[in-house]
Amino acid sequence: MRKEIPMGAVSIATYIKKYYCDWKYEIIDFNIILDEKECRIQFCEDSESVLTDILQDYYSEQDNEVIIGISAIFNATFTYLDVISKSCKKVWKNAFVFAGGFVPSNLYKETLTNALYLDAVSFGEGELPILKYMQATDKKSFLEKNSAWITRNKLRNDFVPHHDFLYDLDEIPALDYSLINFEKYSDHTHAQTKRKIVAAPLMFSRGCPFNCCFCASHSIHGKKVRYNSLEKIIEDIGIIKEKYRINTLVVWDDNFFVDMNRAYALLDYCEKLDIQLEFANSFPVYRMNEELVVRLKRAGVEVASLAIESGCQRVLDEVMHKGHVKLEMVRSAIAVLRKHGFYVKGMFVIGLPGETKEELEETVEFIKTVGLNWVDVFSASPIAGSELYEICKKNGYLDNEGAEKYDFYTCCIKTDEFTPQDIEKIQLETVLYTDYVNNWDMIHGDYQTAFINFGHVMKSNPDNPFAFYYAGECAKKMGDSETAERLIGQAFEIKNKDKKWDELFEKYNIKINESKKEPWID
Repeated sequence: MRKEIPMGAVSIATYIKKYYCDWKYEIIDFNIILDEKECRIQFCEDSESVLTDILQDYYSEQDNEVIIGISAIFNATFTYLDVISKSCKKVWKNAFVFAGGFVPSNLYKETLTNALYLDAVSFGEGELPILKYMQATDKKSFLEKNSAWITRNKLRNDFVPHHDFLYDLDEIPALDYSLINFEKYSDHTHAQTKRKIVAAPLMFSRGCPFNCCFCASHSIHGKKVRYNSLEKIIEDIGIIKEKYRINTLVVWDDNFFVDMNRAYALLDYCEKLDIQLEFANSFPVYRMNEELVVRLKRAGVEVASLAIESGCQRVLDEVMHKGHVKLEMVRSAIAVLRKHGFYVKGMFVIGLPGETKEELEETVEFIKTVGLNWVDVFSASPIAGSELYEICKKNGYLDNEGAEKYDFYTCCIKTDEFTPQDIEKIQLETVLYTDYVNNWDMIHGDYQTAFINFGHVMKSNPDNPFAFYYAGECAKKMGDSETAERLIGQAFEIKNKDKKWDELFEKYNIKINESKKEPWID
């Protein structure tokens, strides 16, 4: 499981700590703790007991006023708001417990209806609303009057919340990673590398000027982009470099390439400090040119993920509202990136209302033939706060009513053109064909690179027999027969656990000798 630093929680705590330095701050990341305690199975069986036991470790009789914020970003976290808030109230009976983030902000009525132990919802960005709550002498009265806080009483009066943005992002100090166990996150990398990683995330803007139908960023941060000053960004990077001895910055900022002067200055500064850059999100296709690619290479960037989204221009223009992306740009971008030795990935989204069967086929053909090292194909997910979510709700396209069902891997959109099952089938078969059966690196004889990427999949998704099988094929090509036999054997064992894999192995003419577990392809 990917371990990403909870940037929102760290930012809010860092900002509040600037004004209330005598308070005790704890950031509790259940994703980390559940793995450490090896209790995910127990969590699935009895979430409340597991969470309560974990929270007891943080309880102190000396705690006076306790304020607990629960962050929920994606729809799948919706159902956990109830059990987490209930567990919090069990441990700290008089605590003020609230929720914030994309899900509570965009589904605040549903949140306060479903999570009965929550006292309120903080709408949008949290720094100023939380600071003002802490500063209020009459906190109950403040909650009822402030436009960025939502309570059940307000909802009875048809209350509509409003953002309380922090316009000067330089007011937030360099993020205080002492609030978390930094080492638990810092070895995570998105690159195709075996080097020792000490990484920190980089974010320096909020807001998004684009109108992608599947994105909900504007619902939290607004449309107008706010930046840290270049001087503040450079200062913060220097502090993190000195304090945590990082050698890598993982860029999460979607607006890195909006201002190219700023982008080039940051690339030059990181090169000067010998800090390598990785980009967790995709590069904008429209920015890829020779000059930028050369600068990225000098900054140590190894992987270029392109936000292609669709292989059909009409879908890009009219359905996704990404008319600034042209398919001819994609081919040019791939060519210049290959010229400079980048590993090139492509990100695609399928299954949107307005997309036809023929256009889905067009996208699949584009994915198979455009020449990418790796592709990620996602089902369109109606994230609360996005235009896509509103379209689906209005037209009855949602196959499941529960908000927790909407994620990037399980399709829940049903139109006259396709069913969720259709999209999931296309998604799986396109990925298997492009990333495994017709893997670019294997075809071009780079078995080491292919093996590294199959290894990433084996670690993150150990139930995928294709990853084990083709890793075994790579090992065989590299002369490691012992590893090849072991991996092929594991692929055979995984395949036999689910009949769907039998059908897919047969579809691609992959056969395994059951007695010797040796692979061959007809």
